[in-house]
Amino acid sequence: PDLYIAILTVLGTMLSMGYLILLLNIFNRPKLVFLILPAVTLVIALIAMTQIGFPYRPATNVQRVNLQEVRRVFYEYDGTVSRNESGYLFDFQDRRKQLPFAPYVDLEDLYNISDECDKYMMCGMPIFNHRTTKSRRQASFLPREVPLQLPGVPQLTLVRKSINTTTETIRFEFELEGPSHMSIFVQPLEKVTVSGWSFLPDMLLREPPFHVYFSYGKISTPLTFYIGLKKENSEFEEPLMQLGISGHYISFEHERDAETKKFLATFPPYSYIMEWPSSYERYIF
Repeated sequence: PDLYIAILTVLGTMLSMGYLILLLNIFNRPKLVFLILPAVTLVIALIAMTQIGFPYRPATNVQRVNLQEVRRVFYEYDGTVSRNESGYLFDFQDRRKQLPFAPYVDLEDLYNISDECDKYMMCGMPIFNHRTTKSRRQASFLPREVPLQLPGVPQLTLVRKSINTTTETIRFEFELEGPSHMSIFVQPLEKVTVSGWSFLPDMLLREPPFHVYFSYGKISTPLTFYIGLKKENSEFEEPLMQLGISGHYISFEHERDAETKKFLATFPPYSYIMEWPSSYERYIF
């Protein structure tokens, strides 16, 4: 928004100059005034490029840095693990992105996840909510060698799988238990459609992958839900959908591991870190 405000200010100044020209002609030396104005502008621009013009201060105006400590695991159709990785997911809300803290933090392996969004459902990341879903291609990921120690992992249980030969559909019934903030991602595979589920039916009118955000308060009973699928050839003994589960431990009651604390300590004092541990498991049913 600061960039848009600056552009509007410049446009407003240019449009108002027509009225100021008559006022400037009142001076004995109007040409000198015309020279002073750009000189003052140049001096202010030079000052803005020094430390005096640095936009962040620890006590008054900090740079907000959104990041998640992530552990993501990809399970294949046969139950094997094809990917098990830990790192930090940055959701930049400042147009300067990582530049203000890059001199302090080791960001050598940081990369934009846009390419992974083309390969994996929801970029293969624990996207937090619907706002971050829209901006997920602008996010960046920094891998880490030490596996992330999570406070817990959401437990997904396949309770029942039933096939309806009349409607040529298959129904998966699940039970999900985990932290107070979780997301469910559903991506039907080729020639497969979601015929129904436990959540709002209007959501199925959108393009997949589908995102269901779930949170609870004091009542922490497991979430039970179903997903119904329909396939053209009715061959249900093969991969039908990807199902992603992300868990977010956003409360400070959850202890951060030693490697995370060490990483967060490298940020400059003018960076305000909004962080939490999160997990992501991708299943294929």
